[in-house]
Amino acid sequence: MYGLGAITANNGWVMSVTGALIVFSGLAVLSFVISQLHKVLNLWENRVYYYQKLNNNKRQTDKAESTQEKTPSQPVSPQDMDDNIVNYMPLLEELGESFQLSELYVLSQKKGLGHPHLSITYLRQANILISQGDGVFTWNQQKVINNL
Repeated sequence: MYGLGAITANNGWVMSVTGALIVFSGLAVLSFVISQLHKVLNLWENRVYYYQKLNNNKRQTDKAESTQEKTPSQPVSPQDMDDNIVNYMPLLEELGESFQLSELYVLSQKKGLGHPHLSITYLRQANILISQGDGVFTWNQQKVINNL
């Protein structure tokens, strides 16, 4: 058997189409790699610049994470009431005569004071923060002055 009959009988048409597709795919991939080669070479030539840029971005993200995770300025305990009062004195001037306890809490968080819930609780227990009712508080000026 010779000719087209032999090709058909032995799956020659399928093998020839498959071979052509393999060659065409290989050429397409090769042309894509060649078209993008200038970008790879640019990256290789400027690798020091990109390495420094990558390190700077990493440092900035590390710095941003460290500022977000503020550590308490100092441990808070009832025995450290003098330090607690000193930490909260700047807030006294910002809040004025009477203020909401929630305002004090938000402000102490913004300033990065350690453990605002505990600190405010200890200030209330020591009668340095005096309740006026309806969530309004004032500072006991005499106790503040006596503790300083």
